[in-house]
Amino acid sequence: MPGSTPDSTQNQTTNQPSLAQQNAQQSTQQPQSTQQPQSTQQPQSNQQPQRAQEQPETEDSPPSGTTLASFSTPLTDNSQNRVSNIRTALKSIQGLVLKSGEEFSFNRTVGPRTPERGYKQAHMITNGQETNGCGGGVCQISSTLFNVTTKLSLPITERHPHQVRVKYIAEGKDAAVMYDSQDFRFRNNRPYPIKITGYLKDNRLTMVISVA
Repeated sequence: MPGSTPDSTQNQTTNQPSLAQQNAQQSTQQPQSTQQPQSTQQPQSNQQPQRAQEQPETEDSPPSGTTLASFSTPLTDNSQNRVSNIRTALKSIQGLVLKSGEEFSFNRTVGPRTPERGYKQAHMITNGQETNGCGGGVCQISSTLFNVTTKLSLPITERHPHQVRVKYIAEGKDAAVMYDSQDFRFRNNRPYPIKITGYLKDNRLTMVISVA
């Protein structure tokens, strides 16, 4: 019995690892468990926003600025007052954006053609008669724009032909306007907004409809 005590204590000390060995094992295993989540989670959080931003373009949503249609008419009457009236009216229309389902009204957009608003006396057709009147020439804008809308099959909600044939466009392709009397209106049936622009160049008037 007196000799059994040293044997039992020797077995305990040799079979169990020392306190220093246990600490060493824990210190080597600890960094592995903390580094693995960082290496697997970091790339995923960086890639998700990039995939969300990369959206392919479809035919229903063309890129902004894409020209959908345009049409030009010659300035058969390029008198100074008439050209001035066209430029003045173009300023009111230039860059106008129509949302999906929204209607365009020439008279509402351009407003009254009066001397106070910069319009001058020029050749025009009133009640089937050729005469001079304030704002003469603006019908060439509405007629040119009408042909752009027909190329795009946009619904025409109001349009009036002249009572006599006009020289700058084919018969039946015109759109007469007179404030508070005759308007030219159409609706944007596209699922995206469209923009109207126009310009004078090389003695021609060009109207353009593009994606806003």
